[in-house]
Amino acid sequence: MFKKILTLFKQSIIFGMGTVFERLLAFLMVPLFTNTLSKEEFGIYVLWVSYIVLASPFFLLGHNSAIIRFYAASENESERKIIFSTSFWTVLIVSGFFSFISLLLIKPLNPILFDTQVSDAVMWYLIGVLFFDSLNLLGLNVLKAENRAMSFALISIITGLAVPILTIYFIVYLKMNVEGALLAILGVTFIRFIVLWPIVFRNRIQFKFSIVRFKELTWFGLPFIPTILGTSLMVSIDRIFLKSFYDTATAGVYGAGCRIAMVISLLTKAFQFAWEPFIASTYQEKDAPMLYCKIFTYFSLIMTLFFMLITLLIEDIVQIRFRQYTFLGEEYYGSLPIIPVVMLGSLFYGFYLNFIPGVYVQKKSIYFPVITGIAALMNFVMNWLLIPIYGMQGAAWSTAVAYFAMMIGMFLLNQRFYPVPYEYGRLLKLILVTGGVLVFYFYSQPIVLINKVFLFLATIILLWLVRFFEKNEIQRFQTLIKDKLWLNSSW
Repeated sequence: MFKKILTLFKQSIIFGMGTVFERLLAFLMVPLFTNTLSKEEFGIYVLWVSYIVLASPFFLLGHNSAIIRFYAASENESERKIIFSTSFWTVLIVSGFFSFISLLLIKPLNPILFDTQVSDAVMWYLIGVLFFDSLNLLGLNVLKAENRAMSFALISIITGLAVPILTIYFIVYLKMNVEGALLAILGVTFIRFIVLWPIVFRNRIQFKFSIVRFKELTWFGLPFIPTILGTSLMVSIDRIFLKSFYDTATAGVYGAGCRIAMVISLLTKAFQFAWEPFIASTYQEKDAPMLYCKIFTYFSLIMTLFFMLITLLIEDIVQIRFRQYTFLGEEYYGSLPIIPVVMLGSLFYGFYLNFIPGVYVQKKSIYFPVITGIAALMNFVMNWLLIPIYGMQGAAWSTAVAYFAMMIGMFLLNQRFYPVPYEYGRLLKLILVTGGVLVFYFYSQPIVLINKVFLFLATIILLWLVRFFEKNEIQRFQTLIKDKLWLNSSW
């Protein structure tokens, strides 16, 4: 069992390295953005990204999900090319149509999307990213369907490296400010398309279009739009509400805090990439429920301790100085109180992912849009009610509570369709110990850095004292490492 858990850990690294690398770079760009862009300029950037997230599902018609299902299921190479070509031409036409309409509406859309005057170039960049990213997602998902994990990761890393290079060039050297940051994203999106062309597009695109395949792909993909849109609303609507109830600058400050908080999602995203394939390969085994139980316990331990560590150290991290600059620009310090809350939402989302085996194994995917839709509606209503009263805190807590609802809903479904004997006693000890230490921390402010480190170490000692760690557990992991499992197993 421990070998399988370690295998999942390795797969998380392989499949998630590209996306995690991109997110890590985005996190490391915080000092540049918050020390060179004003709150209003960064607010434009945050809103711009939010609109892309919300519009993407309509540009794709669900074909990004459908291509994996039908392309992977076909073993005939010529049929695969027909499937991909049909999907490619469909997305090209649909995204081209929406792009054309958007271009015609630039003037009336500008004052609606932004409460401050922005140039038409900002909208041009947004439309360009939506168009090329729609095609890029098809190409990247073909790599997933072919299990070309290393190619997928390398493309993500190569194009990810272009982001800071272009951003620094446009902002620092050309002094383009927020337009430079947006142009950098468009440039990277186009570079990704160029890189994918010889690897995916060139050898698979044909001047063929199958009506039969079009119907299959579209009818399969359309039901995914509500799920994707619900997920998009969860990560975007709070910024838009903050802009509507307050101003673009407030959305910018909030967005900076969310950028810092995304550090916890580095682990969640890596786990997510490996988790579904792992379920597919293990759910039929007799010990699968117990395996998933142990995975959830260890996942909860790692993620909770990581959440706690960042919460304890966040004030010290953001004040790290690089000459006259701080890691988080001083005018963005107003976002500090929302960072633990946003991270808590990401923590709940990670737990939600652990509870999908039941729905996945029993092929009850219809519940995904139901749960996501309910959570998105909750998030929408709570943002509308709480933001006018509590501002950024209202936005952060609305999202965290919505993710908590998703987690509870998926847990109940999982236990109905595929009962897993979770270690409730151990999990309760983890909650009580870490929660107790954090309560002590928040009510004992201010605390110097060395004492925060002691608090974190004390948490681990307390977990040992309350017997969270089972006998021989650490010894088993040490044995596995000594047996060179990591080095000898195939990658």
